[in-house]
Amino acid sequence: RCYCSKWLCRFEQVMLSVHVSFPSGSGDTLSLPQSSTVGELKIRAQTSFGKGFLRLVTQNGRALTDPMESLQTAGVEEG
Repeated sequence: RCYCSKWLCRFEQVMLSVHVSFPSGSGDTLSLPQSSTVGELKIRAQTSFGKGFLRLVTQNGRALTDPMESLQTAGVEEG
């Protein structure tokens, strides 16, 4: 979104909150721009959990393997 006045334009990113959890049930909610990719989500999750290797899977069981795929295309939803 862009909000403009006569002298200033300000861009506001729409954020997406994604809950990432382990099979054990522990997890965290991460906030990313809605335009983020699977790769950006993976890096954010690795940093948040302090884990070098994570396999991301959607709630429906779809493995997120393409780091360039957008979260929207991958079917990642708010929550």
